[in-house]
Amino acid sequence: MDLAPNELLFIREKKDYLKWLAPRVSSLFQEKQKIDVKSDSVVKISWESEPELIDVSTAETIPTPPKD
Repeated sequence: MDLAPNELLFIREKKDYLKWLAPRVSSLFQEKQKIDVKSDSVVKISWESEPELIDVSTAETIPTPPKD
């Protein structure tokens, strides 16, 4: 694509104008955005009632077969 020098200059100026205009039109194109994220770093774990525990002390054990 062959461009004349004045066409190339026009395209460069148009590019610079769009780079200048974009952040003023939409916040999507702003380079530096201050993002305020409020987060709580505390995690609380609780149970409503006692969990049902299974007594495995009387369970039958199955021996593991030996490795070859």
